[in-house]
Amino acid sequence: MKKVFILTEYFPPSFASTGQLLEELAFTLGKHFEIEIVTPIKKGYFQEESKPYKVKRFSLPRFNKNNKIGRALNGILFFIRTFFYILFKPKNSTLFIVSNPPFMAFLGYIFNKLRNQEFIYLIHDQYPEIAVNLGYLKKDSIITKVWKYINNKIFTTSAYTVFLGNAMAKEIYSIYPVTQKRNNFIIISNWCIKEKIFPLEKYSLKEEIGLEDKFIVQYSGNIGLFHNLEVLIETAEILKEHEDIVFQIIGDGGKKNDLINLVEEKKLDNVKFFDYVDKEELNKSLNCADIAIISLDKKASNLAVPSKFYGIIAAGLPIIGILQENTDIGRDITKNSLGYVISNNNARDIANKILFLNKNQNILKYFSQNSLNLFLKNYDLSIIAEKYKKILKEMEIKMIDLHCHSTASDGLLTPRNLIVRAKERNLDYIALTDHDTIDGIKEAKEAAEESDINLITGTEITCDFKEGELHILGLFIDQKSNELNDFLQKLKTYRYERNVALINKMKESGLQFDVNELVSKENQSLYSIGKPNFARFLVSKGIAKNEKEAFKKLLNKGGVYSIEKQKVLPEEAIEAIHKASGIAILAHPDQIKIHDFHEFNDFAKDLKNKGLDGIEVYYANYKKKQVKFFKRIAINNGLVMSGGSDFHDDRRNRRVKLGFYGEKKIIPPEIIRNISNYMENNRRDS
Repeated sequence: MKKVFILTEYFPPSFASTGQLLEELAFTLGKHFEIEIVTPIKKGYFQEESKPYKVKRFSLPRFNKNNKIGRALNGILFFIRTFFYILFKPKNSTLFIVSNPPFMAFLGYIFNKLRNQEFIYLIHDQYPEIAVNLGYLKKDSIITKVWKYINNKIFTTSAYTVFLGNAMAKEIYSIYPVTQKRNNFIIISNWCIKEKIFPLEKYSLKEEIGLEDKFIVQYSGNIGLFHNLEVLIETAEILKEHEDIVFQIIGDGGKKNDLINLVEEKKLDNVKFFDYVDKEELNKSLNCADIAIISLDKKASNLAVPSKFYGIIAAGLPIIGILQENTDIGRDITKNSLGYVISNNNARDIANKILFLNKNQNILKYFSQNSLNLFLKNYDLSIIAEKYKKILKEMEIKMIDLHCHSTASDGLLTPRNLIVRAKERNLDYIALTDHDTIDGIKEAKEAAEESDINLITGTEITCDFKEGELHILGLFIDQKSNELNDFLQKLKTYRYERNVALINKMKESGLQFDVNELVSKENQSLYSIGKPNFARFLVSKGIAKNEKEAFKKLLNKGGVYSIEKQKVLPEEAIEAIHKASGIAILAHPDQIKIHDFHEFNDFAKDLKNKGLDGIEVYYANYKKKQVKFFKRIAINNGLVMSGGSDFHDDRRNRRVKLGFYGEKKIIPPEIIRNISNYMENNRRDS
């Protein structure tokens, strides 16, 4: 089990939401993985001895986090101290880096280059874009350009980059085009815990604080630089004659003193400020509110996702969002009828909505129930933690092979024995991709379940290409798909007709033999065998010295026994694979014999437009130059990278080993998680 270091500037007893969230996540993941938190926050009264994770706390000077220089110094000191701490930790551990401080992920890039260490980058706030939009950095400054250059490096080397929402992902895609051509990005929202935050009866809670006859409008959380709360003070001023309406602002941050001064200047007594409440009291505090306010400055839209949203809906509170409708939270509020979105920062509009809800309790209850329903469906920690568990487990994968054959086509091992061999070679994932058939999948599945190996259902489809052929792998296919099974049945017929014609041609030349000599293996028939079966047969009869000669002189185009079977077009194969909910991968692309980069790039682009999902970058005997060539093609065209040995049997070619490519190089295990992430972001229904 790999150790996971979570690097975060904030952690309890800090009240910052980032720290609170990571403590909850660490507590949950710590039951399944070895977790260590690395933080500069002192322990205080926080009890961590009985937690299922460890904490390394640095004793560092702490400067005022409410000003820019103080925040920068805190972050730099934490970065330097963490570098030397991780430097002497095992390099096979995983770094889980949060964007607090915002340049912390550069540490992941450094260790990835220094010792190939993997890291996950969780983006809460996207810098330098927020700093530029708020006027703290100039768009064309050297600092901004260098920072964005570093971000590109981080995005291309992270094992996963985690976005908090779809709108955030799209925004970052638009800023950093490189992110659109990679498959290491995943969307996982923040969360709350249903056992800790849940609806409570309000009257008694209000009575405890002497506000039982008040309608409470509450903002609770970070009073930060990109939260537009000035308009909330304007709203309070508009409603100051409504004595039954009270505004609560709970929390701390860079704007708090300015807001307090603004309230004093306007002489408002309907606005009350409170410090952060203890975690144990948060549920009571949230449930005092009749309406919850969420604010996000337009300049930070889709560059941050306020985490307070999840506690608010867990408490079943109606929401007034002072933010843009096209943000992740804005869309949730509108789509699920959780309340209202006010995107024009108009205090009068906000005031009118508050008055309306105060008078229409049935609407208030409707929004409240919708909030709770959405939370329970999508945002409880039990749901979110499974997503993090999945990616951490995928990062523990050591060996894979996504291109293998059995006796269901032209391999020499039965599907069951192929799985046994994969177990012997310590593979975690194997794809069975027999030619034009899925007949071996059932047997392979049974064996995989017994051997605790993850089987990927697949096939390899022969397609027409110019005067030759190309092969398309279908991975993660639904073997029950009627469309795919009908399609493959047609291909079996083509294969049978070619095999019969080839046998007749061989017999006409004077070669006498029993057909059983070609289909002696279990599962094989004239509907499944391919040219490799004929090549092995010709070698056994002494007609060819080896299989290579059999293909070159006898079976391939122009050879004595050359017979080509009828083929389908690549786009037909791709469509059939997609109808079976699979992904289409161009197999062994070097065999297409296009060696000019620009020509191959045009060819790949054309296939991409026809629906191709990926390309086999890592293949049986590929050398470094070929891998580099096809990796460049994949990135340039936004194709997911795959890899496989094209295994038929160890005896056929001793250089071809399960789980390896080239000269005994392991097929990169991160391929499987990138494919998984690609499929998650490009779901297809059969």
